[in-house]
Amino acid sequence: MKPMPDYAVSPVRFGGSQIHALTAVRGLAAWWVVLFHFDAYLEPYLPSWGFAFISRGYLAVDLFFCLSGFVIYFNYGNLAVTNMRDISVFYLKRLAKIYPLHIFTIGLYALLLGALLLSHHGIPDQRFSGQSLLANLFLVQDWGFATDFTWNVPSWSISAELAAYLLFPVIVVLVRATKGRIPVSLIAIALLLGLLNLFYAPTDFQIGKAISSLGVVRCVTQFTIGAILARLYLANAFTGRLVRPCLFALAVLFLYLGWWRLESAMIPLAWAALVFATARGDRARGFLNWRWVVFVGDISYATYMIHYFVRDIFKLALVHDGQVTPLSYVLLSLLVIFIVSVPLYLLVERPAQRHLTARFRSKAIGIGATSQTA
Repeated sequence: MKPMPDYAVSPVRFGGSQIHALTAVRGLAAWWVVLFHFDAYLEPYLPSWGFAFISRGYLAVDLFFCLSGFVIYFNYGNLAVTNMRDISVFYLKRLAKIYPLHIFTIGLYALLLGALLLSHHGIPDQRFSGQSLLANLFLVQDWGFATDFTWNVPSWSISAELAAYLLFPVIVVLVRATKGRIPVSLIAIALLLGLLNLFYAPTDFQIGKAISSLGVVRCVTQFTIGAILARLYLANAFTGRLVRPCLFALAVLFLYLGWWRLESAMIPLAWAALVFATARGDRARGFLNWRWVVFVGDISYATYMIHYFVRDIFKLALVHDGQVTPLSYVLLSLLVIFIVSVPLYLLVERPAQRHLTARFRSKAIGIGATSQTA
Protein backbone atom coordinates (compact mmCIF):
# COMPACT_ATOMS: atom_id res chain seq x y z
CA MET A 1 0.00 0.00 0.00
CA LYS A 2 1.43 3.32 -1.02
CA PRO A 3 1.48 6.07 1.55
CA MET A 4 -0.79 9.04 1.09
CA PRO A 5 0.05 12.54 2.26
CA ASP A 6 -1.36 13.44 5.63
CA TYR A 7 -2.42 16.96 4.73
CA ALA A 8 -2.82 18.98 1.58
CA VAL A 9 -0.89 21.81 3.24
CA SER A 10 1.93 19.44 4.26
CA PRO A 11 2.86 17.32 1.25
CA VAL A 12 6.09 16.00 2.77
CA ARG A 13 5.69 12.98 5.04
CA PHE A 14 8.08 10.84 7.03
CA GLY A 15 6.24 7.52 7.02
CA GLY A 16 6.11 4.68 4.52
CA SER A 17 3.60 1.92 3.87
CA GLN A 18 1.49 0.34 6.57
CA ILE A 19 3.45 -1.65 9.14
CA HIS A 20 1.28 -4.75 9.16
CA ALA A 21 3.16 -6.49 11.96
CA LEU A 22 2.36 -3.64 14.36
CA THR A 23 -1.30 -3.86 13.42
CA ALA A 24 -1.19 -7.57 14.23
CA VAL A 25 0.48 -6.89 17.58
CA ARG A 26 -2.31 -4.46 18.43
CA GLY A 27 -4.86 -7.18 17.75
CA LEU A 28 -3.10 -9.67 19.99
CA ALA A 29 -2.82 -7.05 22.72
CA ALA A 30 -6.54 -6.30 22.46
CA TRP A 31 -7.36 -9.95 23.02
CA TRP A 32 -5.03 -10.09 26.00
CA VAL A 33 -7.15 -7.32 27.53
CA VAL A 34 -10.34 -9.22 26.66
CA LEU A 35 -9.08 -12.37 28.39
CA PHE A 36 -7.99 -10.27 31.37
CA HIS A 37 -11.55 -9.06 31.83
CA PHE A 38 -12.78 -12.66 31.74
CA ASP A 39 -10.04 -14.00 34.03
CA ALA A 40 -12.32 -14.77 36.98
CA TYR A 41 -14.49 -16.99 34.78
CA LEU A 42 -11.55 -18.69 33.07
CA GLU A 43 -9.54 -19.38 36.23
CA PRO A 44 -11.15 -22.76 37.06
CA TYR A 45 -10.17 -24.09 33.63
CA LEU A 46 -6.61 -22.79 33.34
CA PRO A 47 -3.27 -24.02 34.65
CA SER A 48 -1.65 -21.64 37.12
CA TRP A 49 0.76 -20.26 34.52
CA GLY A 50 -2.10 -19.62 32.08
CA PHE A 51 -4.12 -17.75 34.65
CA ALA A 52 -1.02 -15.79 35.72
CA PHE A 53 -0.61 -14.69 32.11
CA ILE A 54 -4.15 -13.49 31.44
CA SER A 55 -4.38 -11.87 34.89
CA ARG A 56 -1.64 -9.47 33.75
CA GLY A 57 -3.59 -8.43 30.68
CA TYR A 58 -3.79 -4.87 31.99
CA LEU A 59 -0.17 -4.54 30.86
CA ALA A 60 -1.37 -4.73 27.25
CA VAL A 61 -2.77 -1.22 27.63
CA ASP A 62 0.80 0.07 27.99
CA LEU A 63 1.65 -1.71 24.76
CA PHE A 64 -1.27 0.16 23.14
CA PHE A 65 0.12 3.47 24.32
CA CYS A 66 3.61 2.81 22.96
CA LEU A 67 2.19 1.46 19.68
CA SER A 68 -0.05 4.50 19.27
CA GLY A 69 2.84 6.89 19.77
CA PHE A 70 4.90 5.01 17.19
CA VAL A 71 2.15 4.73 14.58
CA ILE A 72 0.86 8.27 14.95
CA TYR A 73 4.31 9.83 14.71
CA PHE A 74 5.00 7.51 11.77
CA ASN A 75 1.97 9.01 10.00
CA TYR A 76 1.92 12.56 11.33
CA GLY A 77 5.50 13.35 12.22
CA ASN A 78 5.53 16.03 9.54
CA LEU A 79 2.85 18.02 11.34
CA ALA A 80 3.35 21.76 10.85
CA VAL A 81 3.21 22.68 14.53
CA THR A 82 3.01 26.42 13.81
CA ASN A 83 0.06 26.02 11.45
CA MET A 84 -3.27 25.98 13.30
CA ARG A 85 -5.03 24.46 10.30
CA ASP A 86 -2.63 21.52 10.26
CA ILE A 87 -3.15 21.02 13.99
CA SER A 88 -6.93 21.27 13.64
CA VAL A 89 -6.88 18.70 10.84
CA PHE A 90 -4.89 16.31 13.02
CA TYR A 91 -7.33 16.68 15.91
CA LEU A 92 -10.35 16.17 13.67
CA LYS A 93 -8.85 13.06 12.10
CA ARG A 94 -8.15 11.50 15.47
CA LEU A 95 -11.69 12.25 16.65
CA ALA A 96 -13.05 10.71 13.45
CA LYS A 97 -11.15 7.56 14.34
CA ILE A 98 -11.98 7.16 18.03
CA TYR A 99 -15.26 8.97 18.65
CA PRO A 100 -17.93 7.11 16.60
CA LEU A 101 -17.45 3.74 18.30
CA HIS A 102 -17.13 5.44 21.67
CA ILE A 103 -20.54 7.09 21.26
CA PHE A 104 -21.98 3.90 19.79
CA THR A 105 -21.04 1.86 22.87
CA ILE A 106 -22.42 4.52 25.21
CA GLY A 107 -25.66 4.26 23.23
CA LEU A 108 -25.68 0.49 23.73
CA TYR A 109 -25.24 0.98 27.47
CA ALA A 110 -28.10 3.49 27.50
CA LEU A 111 -30.36 0.88 25.85
CA LEU A 112 -29.20 -1.75 28.33
CA LEU A 113 -29.92 0.52 31.28
CA GLY A 114 -33.37 1.27 29.90
CA ALA A 115 -34.10 -2.44 29.59
CA LEU A 116 -32.88 -3.07 33.15
CA LEU A 117 -35.02 -0.27 34.54
CA LEU A 118 -38.11 -1.52 32.71
CA SER A 119 -37.51 -5.00 34.10
CA HIS A 120 -36.98 -3.57 37.60
CA HIS A 121 -33.35 -4.68 37.82
CA GLY A 122 -31.00 -2.66 39.95
CA ILE A 123 -28.17 -0.75 38.28
CA PRO A 124 -24.88 0.51 39.76
CA ASP A 125 -25.71 4.20 40.15
CA GLN A 126 -22.13 5.37 40.58
CA ARG A 127 -20.89 3.73 37.38
CA PHE A 128 -23.80 5.10 35.34
CA SER A 129 -24.39 8.48 36.97
CA GLY A 130 -25.36 11.52 34.95
CA GLN A 131 -22.15 13.29 35.92
CA SER A 132 -20.03 10.39 34.72
CA LEU A 133 -22.06 10.28 31.49
CA LEU A 134 -21.13 13.89 30.78
CA ALA A 135 -17.45 13.17 31.37
CA ASN A 136 -17.65 10.12 29.11
CA LEU A 137 -19.39 12.02 26.32
CA PHE A 138 -16.50 14.49 26.29
CA LEU A 139 -13.96 11.68 26.74
CA VAL A 140 -12.43 13.30 29.82
CA GLN A 141 -13.43 10.63 32.36
CA ASP A 142 -9.79 9.70 32.99
CA TRP A 143 -8.62 13.26 33.52
CA GLY A 144 -9.14 13.19 37.28
CA PHE A 145 -12.91 13.77 37.18
CA ALA A 146 -13.75 10.33 38.54
CA THR A 147 -12.40 8.00 41.18
CA ASP A 148 -13.68 4.80 39.61
CA PHE A 149 -14.47 3.25 36.23
CA THR A 150 -17.67 4.45 34.58
CA TRP A 151 -19.89 3.44 31.66
CA ASN A 152 -17.79 1.55 29.09
CA VAL A 153 -14.89 0.69 31.38
CA PRO A 154 -12.09 0.22 28.76
CA SER A 155 -12.74 3.71 27.36
CA TRP A 156 -10.62 5.16 30.17
CA SER A 157 -7.58 4.47 28.00
CA ILE A 158 -9.18 6.25 25.03
CA SER A 159 -9.73 9.24 27.30
CA ALA A 160 -6.04 9.13 28.26
CA GLU A 161 -5.03 8.88 24.59
CA LEU A 162 -7.14 11.91 23.77
CA ALA A 163 -4.90 13.87 26.17
CA ALA A 164 -1.87 12.55 24.25
CA TYR A 165 -3.45 13.65 20.95
CA LEU A 166 -4.03 17.14 22.30
CA LEU A 167 -0.38 17.29 23.38
CA PHE A 168 0.87 15.83 20.10
CA PRO A 169 2.12 19.15 18.62
CA VAL A 170 4.31 19.56 21.73
CA ILE A 171 5.41 15.93 21.48
CA VAL A 172 6.37 16.46 17.83
CA VAL A 173 8.59 19.40 18.77
CA LEU A 174 10.30 17.42 21.51
CA VAL A 175 10.78 14.34 19.35
CA ARG A 176 12.15 16.37 16.44
CA ALA A 177 14.74 17.80 18.82
CA THR A 178 16.28 14.30 19.09
CA LYS A 179 16.94 14.40 15.31
CA GLY A 180 16.77 10.62 15.34
CA ARG A 181 20.14 10.41 17.06
CA ILE A 182 20.54 7.32 19.18
CA PRO A 183 22.28 8.85 22.26
CA VAL A 184 19.84 11.79 22.50
CA SER A 185 16.85 9.51 21.95
CA LEU A 186 17.95 7.08 24.65
CA ILE A 187 18.46 9.93 27.11
CA ALA A 188 14.99 11.26 26.29
CA ILE A 189 13.46 7.81 26.87
CA ALA A 190 15.33 7.52 30.19
CA LEU A 191 14.00 10.90 31.31
CA LEU A 192 10.45 9.92 30.40
CA LEU A 193 10.80 6.68 32.32
CA GLY A 194 12.16 8.60 35.27
CA LEU A 195 9.13 10.91 35.17
CA LEU A 196 6.73 7.97 34.91
CA ASN A 197 8.30 6.20 37.88
CA LEU A 198 8.33 9.37 39.94
CA PHE A 199 4.54 9.34 39.71
CA TYR A 200 4.26 5.60 40.33
CA ALA A 201 6.63 5.40 43.30
CA PRO A 202 3.69 5.82 45.77
CA THR A 203 1.98 2.77 44.17
CA ASP A 204 5.09 0.63 44.71
CA PHE A 205 5.74 0.98 40.97
CA GLN A 206 2.63 -1.02 40.05
CA ILE A 207 1.58 0.47 36.75
CA GLY A 208 -1.95 -0.89 36.90
CA LYS A 209 -2.78 1.15 39.98
CA ALA A 210 -4.32 4.63 40.33
CA ILE A 211 -5.78 4.58 36.83
CA SER A 212 -8.16 7.48 37.36
CA SER A 213 -5.41 9.76 38.69
CA LEU A 214 -2.35 8.56 36.76
CA GLY A 215 -3.85 7.21 33.53
CA VAL A 216 -2.96 10.34 31.54
CA VAL A 217 0.63 10.31 32.81
CA ARG A 218 0.86 6.60 32.06
CA CYS A 219 -0.36 7.19 28.51
CA VAL A 220 1.46 10.41 27.57
CA THR A 221 4.90 9.23 28.72
CA GLN A 222 4.68 5.90 26.89
CA PHE A 223 3.04 7.50 23.85
CA THR A 224 6.00 9.87 23.66
CA ILE A 225 8.44 6.97 23.98
CA GLY A 226 6.68 5.35 21.04
CA ALA A 227 7.02 8.57 19.04
CA ILE A 228 10.76 8.68 19.78
CA LEU A 229 11.06 5.10 18.57
CA ALA A 230 9.26 6.04 15.35
CA ARG A 231 11.75 8.88 14.80
CA LEU A 232 14.61 6.42 15.28
CA TYR A 233 12.93 4.01 12.87
CA LEU A 234 12.50 6.71 10.24
CA ALA A 235 16.13 7.77 10.73
CA ASN A 236 17.07 4.15 9.93
CA ALA A 237 18.76 3.67 13.29
CA PHE A 238 19.71 0.24 14.64
CA THR A 239 19.91 -1.64 11.35
CA GLY A 240 22.38 -4.45 12.12
CA ARG A 241 21.37 -8.10 11.71
CA LEU A 242 21.63 -8.75 15.43
CA VAL A 243 19.47 -5.78 16.41
CA ARG A 244 16.10 -7.54 16.15
CA PRO A 245 17.01 -10.70 18.07
CA CYS A 246 18.76 -8.61 20.73
CA LEU A 247 15.71 -6.34 21.08
CA PHE A 248 13.37 -9.32 21.34
CA ALA A 249 15.64 -10.80 24.01
CA LEU A 250 15.58 -7.51 25.90
CA ALA A 251 11.79 -7.39 25.62
CA VAL A 252 11.53 -10.85 27.19
CA LEU A 253 14.03 -9.92 29.92
CA PHE A 254 12.28 -6.66 30.83
CA LEU A 255 8.87 -8.35 30.75
CA TYR A 256 10.14 -11.07 33.08
CA LEU A 257 11.62 -8.52 35.48
CA GLY A 258 8.50 -6.38 35.37
CA TRP A 259 6.36 -9.42 36.02
CA TRP A 260 7.82 -9.63 39.51
CA ARG A 261 8.79 -6.08 40.44
CA LEU A 262 9.09 -2.48 39.24
CA GLU A 263 6.32 -2.74 36.63
CA SER A 264 6.40 0.95 35.80
CA ALA A 265 10.11 0.75 35.01
CA MET A 266 10.40 -2.60 33.25
CA ILE A 267 7.16 -2.97 31.31
CA PRO A 268 7.54 0.25 29.25
CA LEU A 269 11.07 -0.86 28.33
CA ALA A 270 9.78 -4.30 27.32
CA TRP A 271 7.12 -2.83 25.04
CA ALA A 272 9.51 -0.26 23.58
CA ALA A 273 11.94 -3.03 22.61
CA LEU A 274 9.11 -5.16 21.23
CA VAL A 275 7.56 -2.37 19.15
CA PHE A 276 10.88 -1.31 17.61
CA ALA A 277 11.95 -4.90 16.88
CA THR A 278 8.55 -5.70 15.35
CA ALA A 279 8.66 -2.62 13.13
CA ARG A 280 12.18 -3.49 12.00
CA GLY A 281 11.06 -6.95 10.93
CA ASP A 282 7.80 -6.00 9.24
CA ARG A 283 8.83 -7.33 5.85
CA ALA A 284 9.84 -10.69 7.25
CA ARG A 285 7.41 -13.48 6.49
CA GLY A 286 5.86 -14.77 9.65
CA PHE A 287 2.85 -15.04 11.90
CA LEU A 288 2.45 -11.28 12.37
CA ASN A 289 2.10 -10.80 8.62
CA TRP A 290 -0.53 -13.44 8.06
CA ARG A 291 -3.59 -11.80 6.55
CA TRP A 292 -6.07 -13.01 9.16
CA VAL A 293 -3.80 -11.96 12.03
CA VAL A 294 -3.51 -8.47 10.53
CA PHE A 295 -7.30 -8.42 10.16
CA VAL A 296 -7.64 -9.17 13.87
CA GLY A 297 -5.49 -6.06 14.35
CA ASP A 298 -7.63 -4.05 11.95
CA ILE A 299 -10.76 -4.76 13.97
CA SER A 300 -8.99 -4.50 17.34
CA TYR A 301 -10.42 -1.09 18.23
CA ALA A 302 -13.92 -2.45 17.72
CA THR A 303 -12.99 -5.52 19.79
CA TYR A 304 -11.58 -3.35 22.54
CA MET A 305 -14.57 -1.02 22.68
CA ILE A 306 -17.32 -3.68 22.58
CA HIS A 307 -15.87 -6.50 24.67
CA TYR A 308 -16.82 -5.09 28.08
CA PHE A 309 -20.41 -4.55 26.99
CA VAL A 310 -20.57 -8.19 25.90
CA ARG A 311 -19.00 -9.12 29.25
CA ASP A 312 -21.70 -7.18 31.10
CA ILE A 313 -24.43 -8.99 29.13
CA PHE A 314 -22.66 -12.29 29.78
CA LYS A 315 -22.51 -11.53 33.51
CA LEU A 316 -26.19 -10.59 33.68
CA ALA A 317 -27.44 -13.58 31.71
CA LEU A 318 -25.08 -16.45 32.40
CA VAL A 319 -23.19 -15.85 35.66
CA HIS A 320 -24.72 -16.96 38.95
CA ASP A 321 -23.30 -16.20 42.38
CA GLY A 322 -21.66 -19.16 44.08
CA GLN A 323 -21.52 -21.24 40.89
CA VAL A 324 -18.68 -21.90 38.50
CA THR A 325 -19.63 -20.58 35.09
CA PRO A 326 -19.48 -23.34 32.44
CA LEU A 327 -16.53 -22.98 30.10
CA SER A 328 -18.88 -23.23 27.11
CA TYR A 329 -20.61 -20.01 28.21
CA VAL A 330 -17.29 -18.20 28.50
CA LEU A 331 -16.08 -19.42 25.09
CA LEU A 332 -19.41 -18.46 23.55
CA SER A 333 -19.04 -14.93 24.91
CA LEU A 334 -15.51 -14.65 23.51
CA LEU A 335 -16.77 -15.86 20.13
CA VAL A 336 -19.56 -13.28 20.22
CA ILE A 337 -16.99 -10.54 20.88
CA PHE A 338 -15.02 -11.55 17.79
CA ILE A 339 -18.08 -11.94 15.58
CA VAL A 340 -19.60 -8.62 16.65
CA SER A 341 -16.27 -6.83 16.14
CA VAL A 342 -16.36 -7.51 12.40
CA PRO A 343 -19.60 -5.65 11.54
CA LEU A 344 -18.75 -2.94 14.05
CA TYR A 345 -15.52 -2.33 12.16
CA LEU A 346 -17.00 -2.67 8.67
CA LEU A 347 -20.40 -1.05 9.23
CA VAL A 348 -19.83 1.47 12.02
CA GLU A 349 -16.19 2.39 12.60
CA ARG A 350 -14.96 2.67 9.02
CA PRO A 351 -18.09 4.22 7.45
CA ALA A 352 -18.34 6.78 10.25
CA GLN A 353 -14.66 7.60 9.87
CA ARG A 354 -15.06 8.02 6.09
CA HIS A 355 -18.19 10.14 6.54
CA LEU A 356 -16.58 12.48 9.05
CA THR A 357 -13.45 12.69 6.91
CA ALA A 358 -15.59 13.65 3.90
CA ARG A 359 -17.36 16.31 5.95
CA PHE A 360 -14.02 17.77 6.98
CA ARG A 361 -12.82 17.67 3.37
CA SER A 362 -15.95 19.45 2.20
CA LYS A 363 -14.99 22.29 4.50
CA ALA A 364 -11.68 22.56 2.64
CA ILE A 365 -9.42 21.61 5.50
CA GLY A 366 -7.65 18.99 3.44
CA ILE A 367 -8.02 15.70 5.20
CA GLY A 368 -6.59 12.68 3.38
CA ALA A 369 -6.94 8.99 4.11
CA THR A 370 -4.67 7.51 6.75
CA SER A 371 -2.30 4.81 5.59
CA GLN A 372 -1.88 3.16 8.99
CA THR A 373 -4.85 2.37 11.18
CA ALA A 374 -4.00 3.83 14.58
